[in-house]
Amino acid sequence: MKTQNFKIIVTLFFVLFAAKNGFSQTNNKDVTITASGSGKTLEDAKQAALRSATEQAFGAFISTKTEMFNDQVVADQMSSVSSGNIKSYEVLNESQLPDMRWGVTLKTIVSIDKLTSFVQAKGINIEVQGGLFAINIKQQLLNEQGEINAITNMIGLLHESFQLSFDYTIKSSDPKSLDAESKNWEIPLEIISKCNKNIDFCANYLSKTLSAISLKEDEVQTYTSIKKQVYTVTINHNGTSKKIYLRKQSSIDAINSLTQNWEFYVRNFVVNSGENQFIGKGQLSNFHKFSERGSSDYEYESYGILNELMITFPTQGNTVGTFLYDDKKTLSQIEKISGYLIKPRGVVSMIKNGGYVIYDPIEGGYKIGIAVQEKKVTYVSNEFPAYYDFKIGDEIVSIDGKPYENFDQIKTAMLKFPKGNVIMNVKRGEDVLKIKVMPKYIQPRVGLVLAIYDIRNESKPATFGSTSVGNWKDAKKVGEESIINSFDDWRLPSKNELQLIYDNFYSFGLGGLIDGNGYWSGDSWDDSVSVKAHYLDLKEKKMKAGKIEDNSFRFVRAVRNY
Repeated sequence: MKTQNFKIIVTLFFVLFAAKNGFSQTNNKDVTITASGSGKTLEDAKQAALRSATEQAFGAFISTKTEMFNDQVVADQMSSVSSGNIKSYEVLNESQLPDMRWGVTLKTIVSIDKLTSFVQAKGINIEVQGGLFAINIKQQLLNEQGEINAITNMIGLLHESFQLSFDYTIKSSDPKSLDAESKNWEIPLEIISKCNKNIDFCANYLSKTLSAISLKEDEVQTYTSIKKQVYTVTINHNGTSKKIYLRKQSSIDAINSLTQNWEFYVRNFVVNSGENQFIGKGQLSNFHKFSERGSSDYEYESYGILNELMITFPTQGNTVGTFLYDDKKTLSQIEKISGYLIKPRGVVSMIKNGGYVIYDPIEGGYKIGIAVQEKKVTYVSNEFPAYYDFKIGDEIVSIDGKPYENFDQIKTAMLKFPKGNVIMNVKRGEDVLKIKVMPKYIQPRVGLVLAIYDIRNESKPATFGSTSVGNWKDAKKVGEESIINSFDDWRLPSKNELQLIYDNFYSFGLGGLIDGNGYWSGDSWDDSVSVKAHYLDLKEKKMKAGKIEDNSFRFVRAVRNY
């Protein structure tokens, strides 16, 4: 009797489970996938979302060998027949971004039968996953993967939009003498950051995208009944509050990575005094609290446990930060200041090729480290101070005796080095200066991106500390086996890359890394006593060494080259 009852309960559970996950009862080879995409036009964005849905179905039900799908010929062919594999779709969210690109979220019905027939028609041997017999479970896993895909796509769009969401004003007070001789002075500055209309776009786009992929009430009950964790995000904006239910820890990690960039976005200004410039400086006051964590500070800092997140958006015109800065100057420098000008920096950090860009690829060769716009120097790199003394605002008059016309002349002049120097005449104020330029050789390099969120070791039970990765070997394994944003070539960063991520990325308030037990690098060595690996301690701001076999539960943030 007990056995019969068990069979009835199991059968009923799978019927209910199928119904709650949008699985077709008439054809058990159709699956529901929520996918996002972006593009220059609305049609491009829709095609990107449909292709993403096809990719997800392929990986879940046809083959886990992603290199098969990523083969350029097969990928192009699949893209061209996405409309045939996708039986129907519903637009859940479509929005035009501040940079005029489009972002969409679609709910699609994908035919596994048609997808299988297409691949087989191309003469490709496939391994149909056993999921056709357990499609209910596959659908749930597909929903979970689709959720993180949609969220990372959303973050890539919002990261740039947030950088365009603030306008700034600056006020200066009378200079104050710092010494009895009145040689050194400080000028008190007050910088006010206010939201523009783009902040409301960011709020609406985040809310619509998360609402489109949120678990519904009956799905929450299903997850609870099978002892699966549900993660919540509450969005407050313009007097309304919306609660979102998510399926994956990595989803809330990714959103938290975005919210932790908030101060960076608010500080995204540059001040020019005519004598010099500075970026994002000032002691912060009157700061809008953008996000709150649902877990205790100790749990979060030590182990990255975060089940709940609350986001409170300001609206257009709201003041979100005031920065107080004392600009120290000598009397001669003050005489050169005509006034302080402030403006937004625009988009200075990007997400592409799967993650935050740490650095773009460069061709290499001899370089002088300046940017020129309409003959005037607009940027001077601090990598080249020993070779020459350009200043922002210098107007280039000539190069090697020839009148300056465009930047290509600078590139051409670099080609003759190191056989000879480059002589440039520049106008600075009323003076014309001659600068002997000695270009510096820069090694060519590939680009580097940092994953949007920390990688979890999901093969271990979610007990105390397991939200971070245990020993170094586990960390290396989960890093190399991860598939994030459809890329499967992630790895642990080297010691030098990890230091660069700290110096040029995290220290500016980007990335949402956790000030906990540190982040593993991929560099290890044998010191004759034990095998050790480097890790970065964010609290002490330095590299340390740990035994690779110790279960120290350090974190993993993967990188990849492009």
